Amino acid sequence: SPVLQYPKYSQSEACKEIINALNIIEKLFNFHLNIPFFSLFFFFFQTDAKRKMTEEEDNFTREVTEFNNEYGLTSNRDLMIKKKVKTEINDLENEAALLKNEMESMEHKNVQLNALQLQKNELKQDVLNLQNELKGVHDNLSVRPKSTDFLKHKL
Repeated sequence: SPVLQYPKYSQSEACKEIINALNIIEKLFNFHLNIPFFSLFFFFFQTDAKRKMTEEEDNFTREVTEFNNEYGLTSNRDLMIKKKVKTEINDLENEAALLKNEMESMEHKNVQLNALQLQKNELKQDVLNLQNELKGVHDNLSVRPKSTDFLKHKL
């Protein structure tokens, strides 16, 4: 930055004049606005510094992006992401196929279980029918001796 030169003053005198002017301005701010001048100065300085930092960050980001684009680094990254996505989709499809096979197997087992349940119910009914027949046979057998005795007495 170029040094300000005043034709009337030497550099040290110019600095003294600037400091005096700043002191006068500070006194005016303190007296009229009750705001310390240097705190106001630092506020503007901080704002300017933040703006410069933001500009530097933006420039850095732009330079990194340009570098990556120039050497194809972002396209490689995109390819890697696409490859990972395809792999993940493939893994999920395989898992879905396994789950589908397991569901079909469970449905098949369920059909078999239902068939066995029906067969069990039929067998229970057959057992009940046979028990009823057996009871009928026992009842017949218990009635026959009485009938035989009755017939013997009649004859």
